[in-house]
Amino acid sequence: MHPSILASALESITKLECKRFSQGDAILEEGSENYGLYFLESGDIEVVKDGSRVSLIHERGSVFGEISILLETVPTATVRALTSAKLFYTDRPCEFLKANPSVHLFVSCLLAERLRAVTSYLVNVKQQFCDNQDHTSMIDSVLDGLTHKQTWDQ
Repeated sequence: MHPSILASALESITKLECKRFSQGDAILEEGSENYGLYFLESGDIEVVKDGSRVSLIHERGSVFGEISILLETVPTATVRALTSAKLFYTDRPCEFLKANPSVHLFVSCLLAERLRAVTSYLVNVKQQFCDNQDHTSMIDSVLDGLTHKQTWDQ
């Protein structure tokens, strides 16, 4: 991502309400009715999906809650503070993104980076299991879904 995208987005993000979390506090809980968009200012955060740790995050500007906002669903993972953490927050995420195109672009770039990483990972796994058709057919289905899922008709 170009540094100017982050710099431009941070101008808007840092104007949001700031929330502080203590070690162990849940920021978002998988399946709950929590609603909001969070941007990390400082601290260490873990993301847990179905009881398994998905990632550890400490990069300023990391975003949480975007999947449930964009897909209009409950949070898909639990986000928890591993240390004291400071996050910028909005409880009106759609309005905020519409009013701040630089943040919308920033979130889009982050999602594109994640998609690229997951796709690369799945291709790597497919190559490792190329002799086992049972496993690679499942990976083919996942890759096909990632690269061709478009919902024009709602």
